[in-house]
Amino acid sequence: MVSNPYSKAKLLLLHSVCQANGARTLWKKKYLLATVMGLPVDLDLCELLYTSLLVQSARALDEVGESSTSRTRSFRHAFLIAYAHRVGERLQEARTRATAAATQQHGSALVPIMATRSDAVDRVYAARYPSTKTIESAATMLRGGLQAVPPPNAPTLPVGANVSTNQIWPRSARYIG
Repeated sequence: MVSNPYSKAKLLLLHSVCQANGARTLWKKKYLLATVMGLPVDLDLCELLYTSLLVQSARALDEVGESSTSRTRSFRHAFLIAYAHRVGERLQEARTRATAAATQQHGSALVPIMATRSDAVDRVYAARYPSTKTIESAATMLRGGLQAVPPPNAPTLPVGANVSTNQIWPRSARYIG
C-alpha cells in the first residue's frame, strides 16, 4: 500500500527503485495499492531499498522544514517528486556502471542472462496486466525551487509558472484506472 499523504510521489519513488532493479510496478489508483512484479531477489532488494529511501526522505524533509515555505504541502510534494527523480537517476547510473564493470570482468556472457531476466518479468507482467496505461509525473524548476506540475499535455499549469520544456523531468508508471 502506498499511503497518503503524497501517494503519487511515493509511488514515483517505488517505481524508480523497481525500474533500476529489474522489477515492474503497477498502481491501483482507486485503492492506493502498488503491485511490484519481479524475481524474488529483486523484490526483496526493492522492498528494502524503498523502505530505506522513504525513511531518508522523511528525515530530509524534517531537516529542510525550518522555514515556513518548506512546510507547505506544495513544497513537500515537489520535494518528494524531485527526490524520487534524483534517486531514480542515481540508481540507473549505478546499474549502468555495475553492468559495464561486470561486462568488463566477465565479458558479454552476462548480457543475455540479464536480458532473459528482464524479458521474463516483462512477459509475466504483460500477461497478467494486458490493459494498463502509462501515467506521467513531472517536476519543474521555478523561481522558488522545484514545483510539481502536470504532464506537458495537461491543460493547466500553476498561475505565474514560467516553464520551459528543457526543465521538465518526466517519470512514468503503469496503472489500472
